[in-house]
Amino acid sequence: GKLAALTGDDDAAVRQSAVTALGQIGPAAASARAAVANCLADSIPAIRLSATRSLKQIDGIRPGPND
Repeated sequence: GKLAALTGDDDAAVRQSAVTALGQIGPAAASARAAVANCLADSIPAIRLSATRSLKQIDGIRPGPND
């Protein structure tokens, strides 16, 4: 969808927002999982971290106290 496409935007803030939003959607965003996974290789560390968290949320894994 459109939100998944934004994970590849040139603007880091847009990528960050898209990845975070997809994580908040959770398992219903499973179709965007590959787009979020691509952000694990982003040049911005904060986006990589958000992608890790979002993938857990998409997979239905509750974040732990250190996540």
